[in-house]
Amino acid sequence: MRHSTYPVCRPDRGVFPLDELVARSARDFGPLVAMKAWTGNGHREITYGEFADRVRRIAGWLAHAGLNHGERVGVLGENRPEWGMAYLAVQCAGGVVVPVDRLQPASGVNAILSDSAARFVFVSERFLDVLAEAGPPRGLERIVCMDERTDRGVLSWSTALEQGPAGAARLRPRVLDDLAAILYTSGTTGRSKGVMLTQRNIMTNVAGCSQLLPLGPGDTFLSMLPLHHAFECTAGFLFPFYCGCCITYARSIKTADLLADMQEATVTAMGSAPLLYEKMHEGMER
Repeated sequence: MRHSTYPVCRPDRGVFPLDELVARSARDFGPLVAMKAWTGNGHREITYGEFADRVRRIAGWLAHAGLNHGERVGVLGENRPEWGMAYLAVQCAGGVVVPVDRLQPASGVNAILSDSAARFVFVSERFLDVLAEAGPPRGLERIVCMDERTDRGVLSWSTALEQGPAGAARLRPRVLDDLAAILYTSGTTGRSKGVMLTQRNIMTNVAGCSQLLPLGPGDTFLSMLPLHHAFECTAGFLFPFYCGCCITYARSIKTADLLADMQEATVTAMGSAPLLYEKMHEGMER
């Protein structure tokens, strides 16, 4: 890494609701690359300005579709820019996001969406079959595919983007005490339970990270852990987005792929659990 002095304490950019995060980062870092994702032939890139425009359009679609303040919206998928767009669009539309563990069996997906009373869910194409196998969760009304599959009454991502501006006028600002997300526990000691986090809960952590970790424009953060985890969502998505970093989504957690991503994307920072670092070290030793 190019930063060598730790720990540091620098002023943060403020603690504000997540809908403001979209606008502020677009204003301050608009032409910079916000995210990179592997396509198989290289990385596709999206700037902060482009990201914010798509968030506003998806938020507009949610509002036009009838999402009311405080209602729940699920997000189920692999790490990708559209996951973050859906997460922040729910905030801008006044809803509460429910990140769903992509490793959950169909019954677990159904239980989380039913328990949270999610009206809408954003889902990657690869998990549509899991959602179908689960059967219709209680109260679920619309499914938006983060790709272009539209069978079984599923709305495609591009269609939601096209229809988005119609509802933009209905968006309203959030306040710090609004509920932002419900994260479900792993259920190792019983039934999975929803943990309620406010805008203030999340953004205080983000601002605190920015005080201690001197990252900003010019840094590339490698995101590898599942985004539905509280740690990765906060430290691997919202924090670097708050600071103006470029977030690169790892193509996999295989050591060879991680090293390739680090080299090709000129990664300067990453965050993970100790076990993954141990495995990376073992791979390098081999």
